[in-house]
Amino acid sequence: MRHHIVLMGASNLAMAFPTVVADLVERSAGEPLVIYAARACGRSYGTDAGIAGFKFPGLTECGLIERLETELERGPVASCAALLTDVGNDIPYGHPPERIAGWVDGILERLEPLSVRFAVTSLPVESVCRISPRRFRVLRPVFFPFHPVTHETLNRHLREVQAALLEISEKRALAVLETRPEWYGFDHFHLRRRQRGSTFARWLDAVLPWARPDPPAKVGPLLATSRWGLRYRQPATYSWLGIRRSSPQGEGLEIAPNVRLLCF
Repeated sequence: MRHHIVLMGASNLAMAFPTVVADLVERSAGEPLVIYAARACGRSYGTDAGIAGFKFPGLTECGLIERLETELERGPVASCAALLTDVGNDIPYGHPPERIAGWVDGILERLEPLSVRFAVTSLPVESVCRISPRRFRVLRPVFFPFHPVTHETLNRHLREVQAALLEISEKRALAVLETRPEWYGFDHFHLRRRQRGSTFARWLDAVLPWARPDPPAKVGPLLATSRWGLRYRQPATYSWLGIRRSSPQGEGLEIAPNVRLLCF
């Protein structure tokens, strides 16, 4: 029987992705595993979004859950887990907190009947709220040049989305995982490079049936593809400069013995 793990997020997941995959491969220790990943810098939970001319479908409509449902229909599974992160990425796009929370809840509502053990990472409220107004004026045009969110609105909406996640956790078996200010870098919302692996390992501990490897895995020896091959593996559908493209996933990329990767 296979294990199944769903990973959804934006830039933090995208930048940590090779290390996260290596962690999953080592934890599975040769047991059959299918990884379903939907990640990209600038990605939204509910609308088409991206950076540098790329746009990716919202996580609610990227086709991942439909593929998971198809896979689970094939027969009994060993386990099924999901980690959702980067929920705050939609705030600078101007989406109201209730809409963002609704997108997350909609995903969980579809995963719940599949007996998925799921968790969502907290927004880095404490870290982001430490950004001074002066630094915010410098950072906002760099990361969100076309979305003029104000410093006050950002901080308020961060707290409101976080509160909404906690409300969702009361009605669903949702673990809301902690974030710590010291994990984040100069912009206060991207994980420090040296913190990415250990932070995602902590988060994965909440949903996976296997313990964290110690010492942590190194990408190269474990995988049948390179770090760059993982980082730039294209999803099933996306667009670049307005041209819609597709990358059929088939049965997935075999990245290690008994481990397949499907990207959405």
